[in-house]
This record gives sequence, structure tokens and C-alpha cells, in this order.
Amino acid sequence: MHISAWKEALKNAGVSDEGMIEKLLDDGCSSEQIARRLGAPGETPGDPAARKREIFSREFKADGRLFAGVPALVKKLYLRGYGLAIATTHSSGLLKAVLDREGIACFFSAVLEAPLVKKKIVDKKTLERTFGEKNIPLDNSVYVGDSSSDIRFADVLGMPCILVRGHYRDPDAPKNADLIINEIDDLADLFRSRRAGMEAGAEIVRGRIRALAGTGDKTVIGVSGGTASGKGHLCSALAGEVLSLDGYYRDKEELDGMGLDFYEPGAQRLDCAVGDIRKWLEGKEVQVPVYDIKKYRRSGYRVIGKGSILIVEGLFGLMPPVLELVDYGVFVDSPEETRLNRKIDRGISEGRGRAAGRTRERFRDIVRPMHIKYIEPQKGNADFIIENPAFPA
Repeated sequence: MHISAWKEALKNAGVSDEGMIEKLLDDGCSSEQIARRLGAPGETPGDPAARKREIFSREFKADGRLFAGVPALVKKLYLRGYGLAIATTHSSGLLKAVLDREGIACFFSAVLEAPLVKKKIVDKKTLERTFGEKNIPLDNSVYVGDSSSDIRFADVLGMPCILVRGHYRDPDAPKNADLIINEIDDLADLFRSRRAGMEAGAEIVRGRIRALAGTGDKTVIGVSGGTASGKGHLCSALAGEVLSLDGYYRDKEELDGMGLDFYEPGAQRLDCAVGDIRKWLEGKEVQVPVYDIKKYRRSGYRVIGKGSILIVEGLFGLMPPVLELVDYGVFVDSPEETRLNRKIDRGISEGRGRAAGRTRERFRDIVRPMHIKYIEPQKGNADFIIENPAFPA
């Protein structure tokens, strides 16, 4: 909690010496230490825990808040494929109420009460049992905290600990921390986009989409990757309306006149795609174009419904201007040789009239350099990366 909130909670509990509160905060005292040393009139000596629970309960119920940036960070880490759990030494019910109010409770697999025994000795067996019951893998987890007690928990559990010290004044906290960062936002740079194979990755993405759908907000999922990487295969395994950017290709006559190839962003009317996505976000029914790849022209339209999830799939799904509307980005990463072989097989099976030798030549001269220039950089915009060396495209 913010220091001003601590001070207000202590004053509400009957601790009114604001000057002394400030001094003790400067000395690094925690809220419970202040409550114990400046106890409210009539407080029973030796029972600081009861006073601490009362203070925490009142503060959470009245105005419990997370640090600025925490809700956005939690969502970002969850979408990047990380499992999240949160532990508190206080009431899990009160903490859940705060998470619900912030709209991020759905991103946590567990909200745990981490019990302590007397003299602040960590109850290792209880902690291990509690985490184990929630299927939290301690050997593949990182503990993020902001005080010396968090470091103690992490040490007992055998987990590396990252200390966020930007908001608290705990002089003992830096001791024994594996890593110290100044602000909560710095965590985003430490936990980059995760990777997984097609089957496992599709399951993770499905779970993230279910969570996003549960928020009640309209959500745009962007799926990008090289040609024949497996974007369509992934989308077929996901739940949601699919808007293919292929439908926005210009007719071949127009492309030839502009000197553009299919693998350049200008080959698609991405501004029109953005307009249709915005209409969908406004709750409108949208007619999106359908492109006939054999005739190289638009063949008609189809209707996108008013659901809560829209999957935007295409070569340029994670680059501007589409990127600005994407809430969750997935990049399908497939080796070049694999994509080439799929292109050859696709040309034969779909009767596109292109011999294997011509496909290889075009891939070498056009597809590969365009991929390096336009497609590969989109990987850095993805929240999650699916590696697809062998599955269908």
C-alpha cells in the first residue's frame, strides 16, 4: 500500500501522532511496528497482531489499492504465458476483493494465505503444502516481493527472489535478494515473451482467450508469422471470430500497377482492415472481404458477428496500423525450409499452377527478403511465440 494509505489507516485506528509516524517510516519501520509502538488508547499490550489485522481489514475494505501499473503488468505477464499466483500473510478474501475490483483476479491461478508461526519463523511445511495443493511448481518459479519477509519466504521455498524496492522503506530488505529492481514496471523487461510448441502453445493461448473473454471486454487477438508458418492451423484451434487480412489484398492488376508484391504491407488495404476492426469494437456487425487466391481478386464478403473475441490473422497482424488495436499478440515461428516445403505442397494440392522449381526461386528472391524485412521484426511485438517446426500450416 502507499505510505499515505498506511498513515491514514494508522490514524483511523487511533494512532494520531503523525510526526512520530513519519519519523518511524523514515527509520524503516513497517506499519505493524508503528501500530505496536504507537498503539491506540486501550490497546492490550502483547496483542499487536489483533491490532494489525484490524488496521489491514479496515484499509482493504475502505480503499485497498494496488500500486500504479500493477494491473497492466499482471495482464501483460499472464498473456505472455506465465502462470501467476499471489500470496499474502493476511486475509485472502480481502485481497481477492481488491483483485476483483481491479479486474485482474481472473489472471491468477491461486490467491494464497502464507501462514507464519510465532516469532516470524516461516512455517516451511505449511507453505510447501499450500503451494503444492495449488499445483504451483516451486522448482520453476520466481518469487517477487517488496520486503525482507518475502525474501525469507522465497529462501525457505528454494525459489529465487526479486525484490521491488521502489515503494517501501525496509532497510533489511536488500539482504539476500537474488535481484533488486527499483520499480514494478521493470519486471516486464525481465519476463519476455514465452515460447511453446504448437500443441502446448495452442492450449496456453486458448486459456488466455478464455480469461480475456471472462472480463466482458471486446478483445482483439493478433496472429502473425511467415507465409506457411501455421497461422491458419493455430486459428482453427482457437475460439473466436477470425478476420483474415488476406481478404484485404488488392487485385493483381492493381498490385502490378503499383509495383508491389504480395509479401509487402502495401499489398493489403490495412487501413480498411483497421476500419472494420474498429466497427467490430463498436459492437457493429461487419462485412469483411474474401479473397480468391487463384484468381487474385476479391470474390465476395462474409459477416463477422458481435462476439467478444476477434482473431486477426495475417502476415502483417502484429505491425502498424493493425498492431495498435491488438490486445494480445501471438507469433507463429517456423523454420524457413519447413515453410518453403509447405509452400511447394500447398501449390500442388491447391492447384495454384506453380512448379516446385519456380516456387523455390520465388521464395529465395522475394519471400525470404520480405520475411526478413517485414515479418521477422513482428516477433518482438508478440506476447507469446509458438514454435511450429512440423505441424500443418
